[in-house]
Amino acid sequence: MTVVVFYSEDRKGDLLSLGTLLYEKNINFKALALPSAWSIFDSEDLLFLLKSYSHSLFLVSSNFTDHPFFVFAVAYCLGAHEKTFLLDSDGGTFPEFWQRRFTVSRSFADFIRILWEEKERWEVSLQRNAAKSGLAARGVEISNSGYLEAVVTGDATSVELFLKAGFSPDHLDRSGVPVLILAVRNSHFTIVRLLLDFGATVDIKAKDRETTALMDAASLGIGAMVQELIERGCDLDSQSKDGQTALTLAVGKGDDECALLLLEAGANPYLEDKLGMSAYKYAVLFSRQQILSRMPPEKS
Repeated sequence: MTVVVFYSEDRKGDLLSLGTLLYEKNINFKALALPSAWSIFDSEDLLFLLKSYSHSLFLVSSNFTDHPFFVFAVAYCLGAHEKTFLLDSDGGTFPEFWQRRFTVSRSFADFIRILWEEKERWEVSLQRNAAKSGLAARGVEISNSGYLEAVVTGDATSVELFLKAGFSPDHLDRSGVPVLILAVRNSHFTIVRLLLDFGATVDIKAKDRETTALMDAASLGIGAMVQELIERGCDLDSQSKDGQTALTLAVGKGDDECALLLLEAGANPYLEDKLGMSAYKYAVLFSRQQILSRMPPEKS
């Protein structure tokens, strides 16, 4: 974000305060005073200068709104710059079409708040554009299907670029399976972590089986993923459409590692599925003494 700041002499105080804040935020800026005398024939150098900036700020009193330099600069900035801001604490009036394009603030504090919001938006926009360029350079289609393919095939570099480009970490495929669960089902641990780091909902469910990432990780016997999801604060006792929990699936599969991880984290072994079975009953059925010894007493 680069900023050109236009100011009138009576706004030097605001300019000094603003300049200090822009410097602290590492925003490159240039201050230009409204000249006392100016005509359209003096515009060439100004146009050349303005092309170098992404944003423009005007710190001027309302009595300068008819100044030819102000009118010319505003007209150019509204058309060429990403955003144009105006601090007007005098209660000035402006043409209606300007007000639709301008971001007008009536106090310095409001002006700064809006500017910082724009800085954050601009940085996100730059990051997303850079990520899309990175995907294009890798020959990856920038689309939902391209994103899903990267998740399924384990292309972690492309998945990270998709996330930086603004694609949702909770995106669903056509069957209603979230990308987090697709990553688990395809055993792509790095992508699971990436999606969680970018805010994926840890307990989101797949519509095909009503399973969570934890359930699928447990059913596949991937202890490292189970541990990661536990550490991320997942619901240990969420149940699938068949009523099974991650612990039920782990015990039923005969996976002591995942079962013990879940028990240590506090999973309930007595929740029954639609067949009336529970992790405890499966452990009894299969004589899983190590698992049974780690199960807490059933609460009455």
